[in-house]
Parts: sequence; structure tokens; C-alpha cells
Amino acid sequence: ATLIESGLDYDESVDIARDVERRTGARLIHSTDDRLVIAGAATMTLAMLRQCETPLDALVLSIGGGSQAVGALTVSRHLQPTLEIFGVQAAQAPTICDSWRARAVLPGRLAETFADGLATRNVYEMTFGTLVEGLADFVTVSDAEIAAAIRALLRTTHNLAEGAGAAGLAGLIKLRERLAGRTVGIVLSGSNIDEATLRQVVTGAY
Repeated sequence: ATLIESGLDYDESVDIARDVERRTGARLIHSTDDRLVIAGAATMTLAMLRQCETPLDALVLSIGGGSQAVGALTVSRHLQPTLEIFGVQAAQAPTICDSWRARAVLPGRLAETFADGLATRNVYEMTFGTLVEGLADFVTVSDAEIAAAIRALLRTTHNLAEGAGAAGLAGLIKLRERLAGRTVGIVLSGSNIDEATLRQVVTGAY
């Protein structure tokens, strides 16, 4: 394999990958705008609904591009239409949330969050319409709230989650009054956090 590390954020890296695709004939597997990727993400919700002894009332899912949430919405439509799906995005990368609230695609903004899995500046063709149609609500969380969620997971479950992986918990904490007394699921997806960032999170620098 040839590894190319380039781009200041997710969207710039995708642009570079598209250029590589054009020049080399390689196939780009987009983490959001790919039906099979969305179908794969949907299996997480499928497994949760099949395995939970108590039926879930809601899911709170981080959104970078929206594949996990769209997968969840697709599964719930068929298996449990009453399941509410809530989206969570980094406050310092809020383009999809802002567009969702406006019900229109808004210009992309800089993505300046340490949660690199959420550092997107655009909405995506295969997910935005479904998010607008299906999400119960959408909240943003600060980097400090994401960092607090990472620390809470380390302290209480001994699981290491990256910023995007802990954003669901951060969102759930923000929605706690609205979701109190209900059975709610979150997804811990990914522990791809570098040592320097983890040190800042653990020491409270964020």
C-alpha cells in the first residue's frame, strides 16, 4: 500500500484522494457518500436492536458525514419506526447541523475540532436529505464537552474513545433532561486518538 498523508481536514483530504483517483484510476471509497459504507454502518443499529433485552427508545449518534445516523434511520424504519435518532456534531465543525436546522445546504465553514472524525465542512449527497427527513433533533457539543466524555469513558468503563467516538456520550449528556427515564443507545466507534491529543484530554487542557 502507498500511504499519502495530506490535507488540513477531512474534506481537503477527500479532494486530494479524488485527484489521486483521477490520475491513477484507483477507486475512492468515501466514508459517507458510498452506499455500501452506509449499509455497513447500518449493521451497528441492526445488532443493537436485535441484542438489547429492553427495546431502545432512542439513539444518540455522532455525525461527521452522517453514515452511522442514516444507517440507523434506515434500519429503524423497517424494524422499529418509533425509535428516535439524535445527531451530534462538534460545535467547531457545525456545517451539517446548521444546514439541518436551516433545511438547506449552507456554505462550508472551517472545521477546527480535535475530534478529527467530525471535522467536516460540507454536507453529503447520500446522507443530508435523509438526516433532514429523519433526525429527531441535532445538537452540537464543544471540544471541552467531547473531552469530558472521553475522560468519563476512561474513568467509568476503561474504554478509550477518540473524539468522534465519544461525541455520542457528550450529546447524550447534553440531552439528558429530554431523554431522562428512557432507554438510550450510543455508539463508541473508534479509538484513533494520538498520544499528544490524549495527553491534553486527560490533563484537562481541552
